Amino acid sequence: MVVIAKSVLLLLVLMLLGGCASAPGPFAEGLREPSPKALTAAPRSVAKGERLTWGGVIVAVRNLPDRTLLEVLAYPLNRRGEPDPYASPQGRFLADHAGFLEPQDYRVGRTLTVSGALLGYQEGKVGSADYRFPVLAAEQLALWRRNSLGATGSAPRIGVGVGISNHGGGVGVGIGF
Repeated sequence: MVVIAKSVLLLLVLMLLGGCASAPGPFAEGLREPSPKALTAAPRSVAKGERLTWGGVIVAVRNLPDRTLLEVLAYPLNRRGEPDPYASPQGRFLADHAGFLEPQDYRVGRTLTVSGALLGYQEGKVGSADYRFPVLAAEQLALWRRNSLGATGSAPRIGVGVGISNHGGGVGVGIGF
């Protein structure tokens, strides 16, 4: 009887954990390669109008009369489509959004992911150096909770652990902030 109770408990815990599994984010699918740096080096590798998904850290915001340009230092995306600011940067790109974006929301240092069609290239500068930016139509934007240092916000997290051995088993629950 004890074995059946343990089996039922284990099955319930596994079902609970399966229900808590996070689904991939809205940017989990889609073309992420080549990186902005690789695309700038080989511009004919992607046709104008092709959809790309890139992400990174905002380094400049320019509100123009009819649109907003975000200059982004690109980083690789994780499985949810979130940029990893601890990885090596992958060049820069411009996200061209039709309309106004609030600079306080889209401020320097915020991480974001952008998906949209490749519009072409724009010449510019990074410091005193000339730079050729690939430009994406910012059709889909997602701001992430991470700051420029990669630290997450203080949202509480709950973890569940299960252990089974020859001497019994146990279930543990932890809450972190």
